Amino acid sequence: ATHLTNQLLSFERTRGETLIGNKKNIDISELIHDCLRRLPPEDDHRAVELLFNPSIKLLQIKGDRVMLEEAILNILTNSIVHGGPSLSKIEITTEQIGQFIEVVIQDDGRGITADKLDQAMLRFGQADAGPGSGLGLSIAAQICENHGGQLTLKSTKTGLRSMMLLPIEETS
Repeated sequence: ATHLTNQLLSFERTRGETLIGNKKNIDISELIHDCLRRLPPEDDHRAVELLFNPSIKLLQIKGDRVMLEEAILNILTNSIVHGGPSLSKIEITTEQIGQFIEVVIQDDGRGITADKLDQAMLRFGQADAGPGSGLGLSIAAQICENHGGQLTLKSTKTGLRSMMLLPIEETS
């Protein structure tokens, strides 16, 4: 119940969240390393290999670090909780694409069928019945939107690919 309460509070906070005054320079690689360290030590992901292949370039954006960390953790948790028994690996990559930074979280779990991708990102939406509140991906999507970006989900032959696209801002 505590987790659901926290997610509901996060969802409401993201709906009204403005980033004016909350923007700080953020090193994406450092942020992802921190997220990987913060994953709770639950039995669900002890056998899951977590890989991070950062871009060679230093990638920085301006944003709300707490909110972006929550978005990444929600996506990782979603992969772990809903990846199924075949889940063995989650790989995170980053790269610059024009004026954007793309953070890709690819898992090798059971994925989400293409016809349920939109449903999985709705508030209380789940692709299939299971644990969780159905808020994690909708919170992550709203956080990306609040930063001028977007979250896209794609079914692949090897699981689910979650792509966060975030704009680069001048950090002078």
